[in-house]
Amino acid sequence: MAGPIQIILNTEDFEQKRDVGGGGPRRDFFAHRDAEFRAHKRTLITQLATVGATIRDQPQGPLGIIKVILRRDAWAKSHRPVRTLFKPGRITLVGGGDLGEMYFEATPPLLDAIAREIARAEEHTRTKLDERTGRQVPHPTSLKSETGAVERIELYGPEDRRDFSVEAAVTWLSNPVTGSSYQVELFEVPPPHDTWDAKGGARQHLYRTFLEGLAAVGQGLSVFRLPRSENEDPQIAVRVARTAAPVL
Repeated sequence: MAGPIQIILNTEDFEQKRDVGGGGPRRDFFAHRDAEFRAHKRTLITQLATVGATIRDQPQGPLGIIKVILRRDAWAKSHRPVRTLFKPGRITLVGGGDLGEMYFEATPPLLDAIAREIARAEEHTRTKLDERTGRQVPHPTSLKSETGAVERIELYGPEDRRDFSVEAAVTWLSNPVTGSSYQVELFEVPPPHDTWDAKGGARQHLYRTFLEGLAAVGQGLSVFRLPRSENEDPQIAVRVARTAAPVL
């Protein structure tokens, strides 16, 4: 689609979808640092507002991909914020990037709802008695634990889609072994047009702008779907050649 794509040169280095499940014992990442946690909440709420405004104004429609980046000590699967803030049924998890990065499909109203949840997180350190040690230990709600686990929230942008230089791209295309084509990873490939009525208006607009963007290149651009396994994201091959074949 128009926004969330990634271009792959060396397909041998392509990684399958990561296991991004989560849930486990709650940890207070800001225990006894209440002022810092209040500032952290304000920062996340501001980031959500900024990302939401960008998605709302983008030409491909009000549907985008966000990156939820976890603090390093929250990289363990048990600390991923998927029970309260980014839970299934509220928001769709579409993949992951580097360690501690989770990708979600989002709309501005959905990001506003998550910001309201973050605002509700308690700003003091709750404790309970550890009967084994006889000491008071931090005992946060799930909302505070997950809010603290998130380091920052960003829009999935151009720098995430391509991590090679123009020079590397030209070198790749000049190698006859490559077939003079790129393999492009998508979060979703537009389905056959006769099934679009079953999709929401925002998703239909995203499909339309993606195909229009390819068509705008003009004759000579050849695009086709590639086979994939169950655990791989969908991919297309893009080739520049002397052809009048329609895209996709």
